Amino acid sequence: MATLLIPTDTSQATLGYLLADGTIVGSTSQAQDFGSNGIKTDKLVESTSGSGILIDGAADAVQLTVEGHSTQTSNILRVKQSGAVDLLTVSNMAVVHIAQDGSSTSAVLALGAKAGGDALLYWDGNNLIVDAGGGDLNLTGDMDVNGNMAVGTATVSSTVGINLNEITTGSAIGAIIDAETSSTSVLGATLKGVRGKAAWKGTGKSVSTFGLDFVASYENTGEMVLIAGCNVGIQSLSGGTGTFTEASGVLVSATWTSNNAPVTVQGVHIKDLGDSGGTDLYGLRIDAQTDPGGVHRGISQEGTTEVNVLAGNTTIGADASPSAVLHVDQTSTTGAKPVLYLDQASTEDPPEPFIFYEGTAVSASLDEPIVDVGDVTTATIAGYVRVQVLDKGNQITDQAYYHPLYTLA
Repeated sequence: MATLLIPTDTSQATLGYLLADGTIVGSTSQAQDFGSNGIKTDKLVESTSGSGILIDGAADAVQLTVEGHSTQTSNILRVKQSGAVDLLTVSNMAVVHIAQDGSSTSAVLALGAKAGGDALLYWDGNNLIVDAGGGDLNLTGDMDVNGNMAVGTATVSSTVGINLNEITTGSAIGAIIDAETSSTSVLGATLKGVRGKAAWKGTGKSVSTFGLDFVASYENTGEMVLIAGCNVGIQSLSGGTGTFTEASGVLVSATWTSNNAPVTVQGVHIKDLGDSGGTDLYGLRIDAQTDPGGVHRGISQEGTTEVNVLAGNTTIGADASPSAVLHVDQTSTTGAKPVLYLDQASTEDPPEPFIFYEGTAVSASLDEPIVDVGDVTTATIAGYVRVQVLDKGNQITDQAYYHPLYTLA
C-alpha cells in the first residue's frame, strides 16, 4: 500500500504527487520519468499558460519521432491554429505543405534568410515560384528541367525552350557561356562554347528553319555608334607553346544525304541591306589586313571549276568607284608592274586568243565598237600604246612592242 504524504509548505517540494492508481511519483525539482512505454493520452496541454510544450533532449539522439500506421493514408503531421486552416502538414507520401497567407491551396516554404528578406519557394496556384528574397539562387550539382524556362523578366512560353529577357538602364549581357577544358589527351579533343540543333521533323511545310537567329535592334533616340547582328572574335593568349594550325572567324560547312539535298546551297547569303534613309552601303567589306609574312590574300576562291559572277560594275586595283563595267587601276606611280597581265596557255589547234571581242558593226558608221575596213576612207596613226610580250615559244623577242592608235575618217 502506497503512503500519501501531504506537504505542509513549499519547502517540502521534494515530496511526490499522487497518481490515479494511488502511487506517488516525481518531484517538482525534476522532469518526470514515465519509462519506455510512454504516455497514453489524446491531448497534451501546456501546464503554465504561455509557456508551450518543450521537448528537451538529454543526449545526441532523435528528439521527436512521429510514426504513422502501417496503412497510413491521412497526413502524419498537422500543425494549425485553433479554428484555422492547416499551417503545416506532412503527408503519408512525405509531401510537405506549408500554407501561404492562411490558404489551404497555395503554399510557401522559407528556405533560409537572405539579404532583403527570406528566400521563398511557393505554389501560386499555377506555377512554382522561387523568390531568392533579394539574394541569388545557387544550385550545386546538375539541374534537369523537364519543361520550358523563363529567365529575367521573360515569361514561360510553350514554344520557347528557354526564354531570357534582361532589362537594364546601362550595359548588359543577356547570357554568358564560358566553356573551358584542360584536356591533356594526345589524341585530341573538341571544345564548343555553344552547340545547338534546329531540326524540322514531320510532314508539315517549313517556311524557314534557322540554327541560330539573332537580331540587334536600335530602339532609342540617342546616338548609336555601332550595331551588329553577330559579333565573332578569335584570339590566342600569351603562354601557348603548342602548334597552332588554323583559325577561322566563321567556318561554314554542310552535310547532305544523296536523296535529300536542297535545290540551291549558299555558303553565305547577304540579303538587301539598303534603305532609303541610309547613306553608304557595303554588302561585304574587308578592312586592310596586316601582312603576316606568308600568303596574304583578301579573298581567295581556290576551286578551278567554279564560276565567279560580279553582276555590278567592278574596280580592281583602287578604292574608287568604277568608270566602266570593269575598271582596272594601277594607282602606284612607282609600282613598276603592268595594269593587266594576260597569260594564254592554250595549245589547241587553233589556240584561243588573248582577247575575244563581241560587238556590232554598222554599215558606213565609224562610231561603233567594230568598224568594217570598207567603211574607212582614211586611217591616220595618232600614236602608240606600249605592250610587253613574252613568247613562250621563243619565236619572237621578249620585249616591249607598240600598238598603233588610229583615227578614222
